[in-house]
Amino acid sequence: MTTGIKIKQALLIDSDGDELMQPLLEHHSMAMLPIGGKPLVQFWCEHLNQIGVKKLHLAMRRFPEQVRDFVGKGERWGLEISISSIPEHTDSDETYRLVSSYLNENTLVSALDQLPEKDLQDWVTAISGMTPVPRPAEDTKAAISKLAVIGPDGMRQLLNGQETAVIATDTDAVRTIKKPKDLWQANMDLLAGRITDPLPSGFEGEEGLFLDVGVQIKPAFQFEPRCSMGRHTLIETKNQLGPDVVIGSHCIVDKACRIRESVIFDHTYVGSHSDLNRVIVNGRLVYQVDHDLATWIDDPAIVGSTQVKTRSVGIGSRMLALSLLCLSFPVIALIAIVQMLGGKTAFTKDTIYIPIGRDLMGSVTYHALQVYSLVVDQPFWRKMPWMLNVIKGDLELVGITPSHEAAPVIPDWARELASVRPGVITLYDLAEENEFSNEDKYVTDSYYLVTRTLQSNLALLARWIVRLLQPTTR
Repeated sequence: MTTGIKIKQALLIDSDGDELMQPLLEHHSMAMLPIGGKPLVQFWCEHLNQIGVKKLHLAMRRFPEQVRDFVGKGERWGLEISISSIPEHTDSDETYRLVSSYLNENTLVSALDQLPEKDLQDWVTAISGMTPVPRPAEDTKAAISKLAVIGPDGMRQLLNGQETAVIATDTDAVRTIKKPKDLWQANMDLLAGRITDPLPSGFEGEEGLFLDVGVQIKPAFQFEPRCSMGRHTLIETKNQLGPDVVIGSHCIVDKACRIRESVIFDHTYVGSHSDLNRVIVNGRLVYQVDHDLATWIDDPAIVGSTQVKTRSVGIGSRMLALSLLCLSFPVIALIAIVQMLGGKTAFTKDTIYIPIGRDLMGSVTYHALQVYSLVVDQPFWRKMPWMLNVIKGDLELVGITPSHEAAPVIPDWARELASVRPGVITLYDLAEENEFSNEDKYVTDSYYLVTRTLQSNLALLARWIVRLLQPTTR
């Protein structure tokens, strides 16, 4: 390749870091934040090697020793790497003064909050034949904070407030990582192939499942593409991952977890039965990207408590539901035939919401359950097809009133109802009045919870069967 300027040296300057990034930078340098399971600085090293850079200097504000331990002297990327430490809150002019001695030839300069997202060779080709153009000092600062080439006298001119000769173009070769959501999005885009990975690590075990060396996956594992796992990570039994999950190296994901659209840093333990969605997890830190909210968990197992522990519908309830459904089937079929002959719909699909746990803010989370209802006025026959859901274990036979809202507003005094699985047969349905306010419904359900016994449930079942003998169709 013939260019008007040769680039053999690069300088990457650690950024101050946005306030929102501080939780992620508590124990990490910006250079060590993971992109697709490998540190951001590794991405830079791989790209710089491909464009012919031989020397790289890293000016670090945080944890320079952490970075030095990882990059060494740069031999594995064919680079000669040196690292210097600059005070954490140094302003830009002082930073440029401290690094100016490293610019003894034409140098590619960028900040470490930039991520190469396309092949840098394309950018080098775009500036091929260009010569440095003098720019005002402020324009130069903006350029080198993104991606630019500056001459050996450039920093001196910049510090003196003079116009500085640089080569820079408006480029989409890099993207800025200013907040945790940017880091999360970069990982998602890398999985989707929207960011160029110059040297992918590991191998594709199955389509959409990328594994590094030493990964162990126990039985009953399920995944949706695309998932990536780092070196020597352990995935315990009955885990469900994906879509779009990045897990770092030396991690443990305990049994029966559900993880979606999330990034897990190296050396992180995820407790059993954890349900993680659109989060960044770093040790005891869980960052919710949609809310820009950081939560610190002292005991990693607490994450698992956000999911309701599964309580199976009893075999007795399932057998009773099957018996009722079989006995009532001729009547259901007759009602359906009459409805259809009259040009009416026999069944309608309803959506009810089943509590499955709490998010990290303590709010109850719900799962939408589709049920088929018979189109009749009487609630007992209307809900008879729901017995199928009891047989499948989705609903209790006797319980509280199901919610038809994704986020029902429950009075504070009835908040214990939020985590109780609803049932087909309810005390509310058997009440004498036909119309109730929402508060009356919660009163009825709360009364049922504190008085329920096997005997009371059998009594409700008996009353419910008696009501079935009085069907009324539309």
